[in-house]
Amino acid sequence: MGCWDTMNTDNQPEIKGSEKCLFDMKAQHFQSKVVTDFIDSVEGGKLKLLEKKQDSDFTHKDNQNIDLKVLPYIQTDLLFEEIANLKLKHMTNGALSVEKVVKKFDKDRFSALSYLIFYITEYCSAIKSIKTNVNISSLTSLARKPKLYSH
Repeated sequence: MGCWDTMNTDNQPEIKGSEKCLFDMKAQHFQSKVVTDFIDSVEGGKLKLLEKKQDSDFTHKDNQNIDLKVLPYIQTDLLFEEIANLKLKHMTNGALSVEKVVKKFDKDRFSALSYLIFYITEYCSAIKSIKTNVNISSLTSLARKPKLYSH
C-alpha cells in the first residue's frame, strides 16, 4: 500500500504529495455526534436501505451472480440484526452512545454505516456551505484568466 495523507488535519504524511484520501477522526471525541447523525438520518428518511427478501424471492439467475444480486440483501439483514442488538446509552455529560445488549454480536456494519453518515453530514455539508458562500464575481474573473496548465 502506498502512503496516504489526511484531508482534514495538518498531519504530514511520510511521503510529500501523497493522495489526500483519509478522514482522520477520533471516534470517542465524536461518538455522540455520530449517534445523533445516524438517528437523524433514519428518522428524517434520508437513509434508504434494501427491503427484506426471502430465499424464495431470488431467482436462479440471481443466484448465479450472488455478489451483486444476493449478498447486498444478506448484508442489510445482518445490519438490522446488529442494530437490534444495540441500546442507546445516555452519558452523565449529556452525550449519547450505543452499547451492545449481547456482547458476542458484532456492531461492525453499524459502526461503518454510522461513521459514513457522520462523514457525509459533517464533511460534505461543510463543502456545500463553502460552495454556497463563494462570491460569484470572483469566479467570473477567474474564468477569464488563461490556463496555466494543459491536459
